[in-house]
Amino acid sequence: MNPTKKGDDAMAASPMEPSAEVVLVVDDQTSVRAVVANIVRDCGLIPREAGDGIQALSMLADLKRQGVTVQLVVTDLYMPGMDGIALIREIRQADKRTPIVMLTTESDPDKRNEGRQAGANAWVVKPLNPERFAEVLRRFANP
Repeated sequence: MNPTKKGDDAMAASPMEPSAEVVLVVDDQTSVRAVVANIVRDCGLIPREAGDGIQALSMLADLKRQGVTVQLVVTDLYMPGMDGIALIREIRQADKRTPIVMLTTESDPDKRNEGRQAGANAWVVKPLNPERFAEVLRRFANP
């Protein structure tokens, strides 16, 4: 699989080197995933894309079986099937250490607090500023 290919095929996990510096990008909007994935690549990291929380959990399990450590999870809040806060809670049941960044249009302080209580390390409000988001990636990923 070509890791730079966009679209649904880019979301399928292929075998990776265990030392790969992977950032999992979870958003139901293909265009948002593409923008975030490009910023991730520009930071020297490898993006893996999931279209919802359920797919993200499956991808995390596949990567773990391959011995790949995900450096960072970036997730949207509002997605069909499983929203970002439910995803964070699921991840935190098994993994307390991987940083998680919520990327969303939601700026309500109560929702932000709910995300932090679930285990989000940072909350970034869309529209995305690429330079500032790259700073967030560098802060939380371990390149």
